[in-house]
Amino acid sequence: MPETSSEILQSFLANPREPTWSSFAMDRLFSHLEGDTPNTLNLVLRLIDDRFSSESQPLTDSQANFIRDVTVRNYFKGVLPITANELCWLFNRFDVNPTPQRALMIVLLISRDELTVELANTIKAVLSGTRGELWVYGQ
Repeated sequence: MPETSSEILQSFLANPREPTWSSFAMDRLFSHLEGDTPNTLNLVLRLIDDRFSSESQPLTDSQANFIRDVTVRNYFKGVLPITANELCWLFNRFDVNPTPQRALMIVLLISRDELTVELANTIKAVLSGTRGELWVYGQ
């Protein structure tokens, strides 16, 4: 049974195309870290992004649900909303390689009014035809 936060997260993402997790295990992950803070959320999101980007792939339904569960969990724990400035690393990575996984993280975390029209349109195009399209701005 995984004990460290890294081991817990790796167990969720053993198969990055089809993550598996439970709400209880997600809570354990965050409790092993600094608790429920924007810094902890950023750390977890970076680890998730590192794992997803290690294999070039389209957004799967399981990945979309996993990313959504991470963000929803943090919303209910009072960590969100988070500002675009707090996620500059994610925007930088998206500029270099606009993956649907990164686009979905941005959509679920950042208010549309914090984005440029160009970035919002890019996100919409990247998520077109994927499960992430459900959460695209303006739909």
